[in-house]
Amino acid sequence: MPMFGSDYIQFSSLTETAQLVASHTLTITAIRAFASAVTGDNYVQLFDASTTGDVTVGTTKPTWVVMIPGTSNAAAVSDSDGLPTTPAGLLFKNGIVMAGTGGSIDNSAPEDDIFGTIGVV
Repeated sequence: MPMFGSDYIQFSSLTETAQLVASHTLTITAIRAFASAVTGDNYVQLFDASTTGDVTVGTTKPTWVVMIPGTSNAAAVSDSDGLPTTPAGLLFKNGIVMAGTGGSIDNSAPEDDIFGTIGVV
């Protein structure tokens, strides 16, 4: 669902393989990420990159990391209504490449299926 007139990008089956989300400048206004089960911590790694070739998951430092705790199956970089926590948002100048992992900066497979929505402008 759009947030404040912004657009959104849905993602699903996020794995430790880098996936291109957008190849142009975007500002993330909110992130909602979910895991299909509650078996362990999962992470969404976001990279400021225009191609997957610019990212080696586990080596390239992520621009932003969202943790989905093993004690829950949901995480958000937004308030409970999906509104941005920072009015300026998160600027990705080159584009957005994402990966889902079992560690915050590694390339291990996620514990569960990761899916969610990113609000962008």
